[in-house]
Amino acid sequence: MTVAEWVGMHGRLFWIADISRIGPICPEARRATAGIGKRTGISGCAIFGGSFQQRLITTLTVTAAKLLRTQELAPITYVPTEADARLWVSDLRNRLDLELHRASA
Repeated sequence: MTVAEWVGMHGRLFWIADISRIGPICPEARRATAGIGKRTGISGCAIFGGSFQQRLITTLTVTAAKLLRTQELAPITYVPTEADARLWVSDLRNRLDLELHRASA
């Protein structure tokens, strides 16, 4: 199932990424990852794991994407563990649901 299909079925997608075992990233993978932020329906991304250097590279990539985009990117955060990532996504989902409820009232 593609991201577009998932978003079509569920309305939005929250991304949780474990970068602890990322090795060298080929150019095709970098391009594919950069394209994720351009897709509609992605509501947030929590990243956990990884070394300081991996987090730094990811932060630089996200910062560059934000500077080059005309549309706002979904919120992205870095947390220490998967449990923290799931908690962040749950909190974000609740905030977005509340905003949606307020807007429709």
